[in-house]
Amino acid sequence: MKRPENVISDDFECEKGENNMSSWKEDLLKQIVVVVLEYITDGIKNK
Repeated sequence: MKRPENVISDDFECEKGENNMSSWKEDLLKQIVVVVLEYITDGIKNK
């Protein structure tokens, strides 16, 4: 099975050191914030 490019780059980032782990967590937090904001704005529109 072929792996997506972003998975390969994630593995490469992890191998480089722990400082990249924090950037991975920051990216995850940003994604969560975006989803929450979209959920809130959708909720406001539906009222």
